[in-house]
Amino acid sequence: MVRRSNNPWEREDLQQLVSIGSHKLFVSTSSPARKLNEPVILFFTGGGAPSMMYQRLQRLLSAHWRVYFHDRSGYDRSERGPHRVLIGQQSAKELEELLARLSVGPPYVLMGHSYGGIAARAFLERQQPGVVKGVVLADTATELMYELFQPQIPSPALVAIAEGVDWGALTHLRQDMKLTEEEYQTVLDAAARTAPAAEDENCRATATVLARCNQFEKHVLGEWPVLVIRCNMASDFRMLYDAGVRKGQGTPEQRDEAMSFIRKWETFDDQVRAAQLRLSCCRKYAYFSNVGHDDILRRPEVYVNEIRWVMALAKTIPNN
Repeated sequence: MVRRSNNPWEREDLQQLVSIGSHKLFVSTSSPARKLNEPVILFFTGGGAPSMMYQRLQRLLSAHWRVYFHDRSGYDRSERGPHRVLIGQQSAKELEELLARLSVGPPYVLMGHSYGGIAARAFLERQQPGVVKGVVLADTATELMYELFQPQIPSPALVAIAEGVDWGALTHLRQDMKLTEEEYQTVLDAAARTAPAAEDENCRATATVLARCNQFEKHVLGEWPVLVIRCNMASDFRMLYDAGVRKGQGTPEQRDEAMSFIRKWETFDDQVRAAQLRLSCCRKYAYFSNVGHDDILRRPEVYVNEIRWVMALAKTIPNN
């Protein structure tokens, strides 16, 4: 007979604010019930993206594995906490405290999207070997990216050209997310509540600290699997550029600068993302050339299928 935990946070579908001492964080977990010593999935959302934005992904993942989605400090339903500037290393410490309060111990598989990859790796850096048995990085940011593209991503010129462009309307995001008008409005409201904290989240500082850890050089995952998924984010930038130009926005100098940024991204994006493969000697790289950065919101079923490889190895590779 398979033994299961009696902890409700490991066997029931729950979502609520949980105190970590200094403030409360929102966490949501869903079925199936956790088997003894079975890896569970911890999901790390992108910058400015509340966990509610990934609701379809959570539903699909939880049909197969125990999953935990949380909102970082100040995101949507989570309280802001005592820190004025929010960095991934502090978020990692707070997630540790949250898991301790829930009595949800390792092993873990980490899954991050966009800036969530940086946040997940900040959490990984705090763990002992074997605590994390796999990592899935879905079109994630890296420390190399922040060094290569300054002062910001996207470039200030592209931001100016794309001002006022409605990305959701331009790309039919609501329809592709398969949400009702009411559900999509709920996501927009959650994103609005998240925006102030996202403004104070210093992604570049987090990446700078992470770079000093030399995770690639150390192959910190050892034999545990890493899956790196790259999408065609440059296509997003080109769509924003074209939409802004159609509106007559941007000076000739700004347009030249924006195109220079896009071409540089196209040149180096593969190297920047593929560097993450060095986290482990057990690795897989997938490139979705015909979709953009928010593909995980539009086609979550694809990512559920991809993570099967990691979850299978997380269960079968023996501990050293």
